[in-house]
Amino acid sequence: MCQACSKPLLVWLASLILFLADAPAAVENLAPAGIASSSSTGFEGPPALANDGNRDGIYANGSVFHSAGGTGPGEWWEVDLGAEFFIDRILIFPREDVQQNSVRDFTLEIFDSTDELAWTGDFLPETTTMDDPWGSSQMSGVRGKRVRLTVKNPNFLPAPNFLTFAEFEVWGSSDPLPVNIAPTATLTSSTPGFGAMIDNGIDGDLAANFFANSEADGPVFHDDDAAIQGFYRLTFPADIAIGEVQFYNRIVNNVATTTTDYTISVLDSADSLVTSQQVTAMARDYDQVLDFGGATGRSILVEETNIGQFLAFSEIRILGSAAPDSGARFTSITIVDPETGELAFSAEIRPNTDYKFQRSRDLTAWIEINDDTSSPTGSVELMFTPAAGVGREFYRLTELGQ
Repeated sequence: MCQACSKPLLVWLASLILFLADAPAAVENLAPAGIASSSSTGFEGPPALANDGNRDGIYANGSVFHSAGGTGPGEWWEVDLGAEFFIDRILIFPREDVQQNSVRDFTLEIFDSTDELAWTGDFLPETTTMDDPWGSSQMSGVRGKRVRLTVKNPNFLPAPNFLTFAEFEVWGSSDPLPVNIAPTATLTSSTPGFGAMIDNGIDGDLAANFFANSEADGPVFHDDDAAIQGFYRLTFPADIAIGEVQFYNRIVNNVATTTTDYTISVLDSADSLVTSQQVTAMARDYDQVLDFGGATGRSILVEETNIGQFLAFSEIRILGSAAPDSGARFTSITIVDPETGELAFSAEIRPNTDYKFQRSRDLTAWIEINDDTSSPTGSVELMFTPAAGVGREFYRLTELGQ
């Protein structure tokens, strides 16, 4: 598999963070168009019910997958997407009418079009999803065709001898993915409580239940006082253009969200409001996706608006789009050679101005690719082959002397 082909891009000009395209890749749930299969089927719950596009977890409503009982460890469910896609995140929605805790101690695997393993991860070795929505974005950027969940031998009791859930969603795109820039922000918040840590809100673990731990400190940010308005703020080192904000809520007791009313705002460098959106979450509303249409600002602020509630959520992900009037931007990227990962960049820059082309893995240490990029017309083509297996990588064009 060409690991380099799955890298989303971030672009930098002077003091502005810019993103790859005017229209970010259309990320959608790819699973319903795929073909599902499983190690076994029982109780009139065939595998296709887990990718039918219906999150309804009431078994009697006919949209819940169930394997046969008594088959023990090694039960699996998978979906073949039909072609290779850039995969951004995987979400699992449980059965709701009874708590069975079957999604535990499992492995996720992503295979490419040649059936080679492109990515794998182990989850929840010591607990379960607690029959609440679960998700992960650890695989974001991986390119794959087939996705499989396999239950391992649970190392704790009681252990169910079957696998059941309502929906398995694979979100991705045929185009390179926009970048989640939340992990690059400086974080401030109302005081964390109950063992939560401030960076739980950007850790890539989308599990909805506070106790569905994939790490010792859990996957959920939770403040410590319901009587004080809770907030969570992400501040970036420069202005950014916000395309999409994904907010994954905490689910409590299989019934309702902890934080039902909140506002997400974009603030400028002077802390003035650019724009905001008010959200009222209903029942088991888990993943809220808000389109900010490229609004440019310096910070994202989440505030709970129902005083008397805690601010508790699983994850916030922030995707960007092209900043307006930047003076320079990458306009396209092409994978020239899938085997080597060679990339071709098209960019618009200021005519007769010298730029340097750089790359980074962490947005702090920048390595120069070349320093003589210029064009009398303002249009340039750039080529680069990333090293294999380096994971996500970022790119920028900066005027010489800045």
